[in-house]
Amino acid sequence: MRAIDACDVAFLVFDASEDPTSQDRHLAGYLAQRAKGVMLVANKWDLIPAKDTNTSHKFEVLVRSLFPFLNWSPMIFVSALKKQRMTALLDNALKVQEERKRHIDYNALNRLLKACIKAMKPLASYGPKSPRIYDVAQIGHEPPTFLITVHGEKDNVHQNWLKFFEKLLRQKFFFTGSPIICKVRNLPVAKSQ
Repeated sequence: MRAIDACDVAFLVFDASEDPTSQDRHLAGYLAQRAKGVMLVANKWDLIPAKDTNTSHKFEVLVRSLFPFLNWSPMIFVSALKKQRMTALLDNALKVQEERKRHIDYNALNRLLKACIKAMKPLASYGPKSPRIYDVAQIGHEPPTFLITVHGEKDNVHQNWLKFFEKLLRQKFFFTGSPIICKVRNLPVAKSQ
């Protein structure tokens, strides 16, 4: 746990010859909670018998079904014993760290926000009225953190809409291997307005 807290990017290593264990699930949850960069690593890939072109895809589908909250993490298949694809680990970790530091321009973010609102009207977390979203800005890095401003003190944005916005952020700007944090700030509106 201390090693996870101290790192920027973590490798979550699985034994590819077995299904992921409850310990793997516990560590994956801790990594997501701590907002670390994550790479999923399937080790002992050399022990998988009769591999074909779909074998890695089937294993990846299994792992991603167990950890849907890490669907943004890249997955790599290695063999530590035979040193297969081991050098790719560091290269990929450096790419993930670059993604964690990426900054998105304010104008580009607000163009994406307009497209997001057009595709899916913002949902309120309670009440019939849709929240009026004013803008979005990136306020942090490592992990990338975005602040969505909503007009109205009591209006709040539903979690599903925030997930949709995050999905569009990833489609446009990737952030591979890095969690994204979206926060909502309420802007008071004067009664005269």
